[in-house]
Amino acid sequence: MSGLLPSVKISDVPEIKADKISAVGVVGDVELKEAKNDYISVTVPLSFTDEKSGDEYEFKARFNVKAEWFDAAFDAKALEDNEKISYQINMSKLTRGLFKAAGLEDIDFDALTGERVGFTAGPRKDDPSRLEIKSFYAPKV
Repeated sequence: MSGLLPSVKISDVPEIKADKISAVGVVGDVELKEAKNDYISVTVPLSFTDEKSGDEYEFKARFNVKAEWFDAAFDAKALEDNEKISYQINMSKLTRGLFKAAGLEDIDFDALTGERVGFTAGPRKDDPSRLEIKSFYAPKV
């Protein structure tokens, strides 16, 4: 004990858990930047209105891809298991899902600006107080 503060158990302090989001947003300017281990960090800003409160919010969907994944001849079967999982989540699920939700046939991040897409975000496993993108879907017209 430090003398200034008494001791308390971690279990006695309530954990903050972020609320899930399911909304339709408008895509802003996508940011791409180099990250570690040949990955490229993708940040997709999504502006949306909370249906209950009417308040405007922005959620930034973040995920990582590799440049070689954007070659039509790329074969994901040749990847090691941990890299294969990364490809499945970041390319097959998120990148493909984002462009499919936007109704675009080509994966070109510049073409996303202004498109409407549905998305879901939920608490991160490693830090439930923060949200992470879970999926994209085509909004109902």
